[in-house]
Amino acid sequence: MQFTIDNIPELINIQPKNGKIKPYQVKEIRNIVNKYKLGEGGK
Repeated sequence: MQFTIDNIPELINIQPKNGKIKPYQVKEIRNIVNKYKLGEGGK
């Protein structure tokens, strides 16, 4: 699965395995959330 958010150039690629995403993907998503301050009234 691929996800995009308007105005954020990174592409989030999630490859679920047994209904869960891989640990390194969690880290990648967390880094994007922190970088763009998502969830804090950011973009």
